[in-house]
Order: sequence, then C-alpha cells, then structure tokens
Amino acid sequence: MAGTTLYPLNTLKELHPRLYEEYLQKYADRRGLMKRNVPQLNCLWNDVLFTMALAPAELYKAYKSFNFPGRYPPRFYKIPLERLDQHQIVVLTKMGAGGTVYEDFSARRMQAYATLPQETLLYWEERKKANDERPLLFMHIPHVMYKGTINIEGLEIVSVKTPE
Repeated sequence: MAGTTLYPLNTLKELHPRLYEEYLQKYADRRGLMKRNVPQLNCLWNDVLFTMALAPAELYKAYKSFNFPGRYPPRFYKIPLERLDQHQIVVLTKMGAGGTVYEDFSARRMQAYATLPQETLLYWEERKKANDERPLLFMHIPHVMYKGTINIEGLEIVSVKTPE
C-alpha cells in the first residue's frame, strides 16, 4: 500500500511499478485472467478493483475450518457504498468451469453478495482432498468489481484474527 488511494492493477503499473510487480505475482498461474474483458464496464479484469460484500471474519473462519496453512493476517477496508459510483460496479457471481456470469450491481442484492456460497465450501473440500495447500481463497465468492479508484482516507480497517 502506498498513499491513500486504491488503484486497479493496470493503473499501478504506471504509478507504482514496484507494487505492480508485487501484486502481479497473484496471477502467476492465471495470466489469462489479465486479458479477460468485463463486459458491462467495457474494460479489462485488471482495470477494476476487487471487493466483496462477505464479512471477512466469516470467510476466514470457513477457510480455516479446512485446516489449510495460515495466510498473512488479513486486513480489509470497510468501504461505504456511498463512496462508489454505482454505475461503475458489476458483480462477478459465477466463475469456473461452468462459465463466467457478471450481473449489474443492485444494492437490494447485497445480502446475496454477502453470503458464503456452498460452491466455495465444495471447492475448498475438493482442494483439501487433492492436498492443495493454497487453494484460491475467493473462489466462487461474489466479486464486487469497481471501475475507478477509491480514496481510503478515514475508512475503518477490519482486521481478521487468524488462529496460530
């Protein structure tokens, strides 16, 4: 993190090349995603910020229940919806072998976006049986994708305590 603004990955490339290279590692085995188009926003996957409506504590509690090795102590910004231009939001609701589904954002569907999908638990169970030590943490979690930047100055930081 540098400064008080969250930038999409493609913007980081120009503004903070060192951070760009660091975050690029998340796509080491998934470089094809970087060329994926986000249709409703008319941009690429890396031109958006990825957020989620799911409570981080709920996500990590479920993840840890599978006894995967620990990850870095997670911290999240609690971003009020009022800070975002809702015309620049789309939600990735389905992903994986069955295809990709983006839906227009609807504040009325926040509860659905904030629910841990059964598909995520099934995916983690499958990865555990396959002895995968680092499955994708956010697989099948609705991705609330924002085209723009977010000023995080003064936002609450939500820290998730992970058991040792």
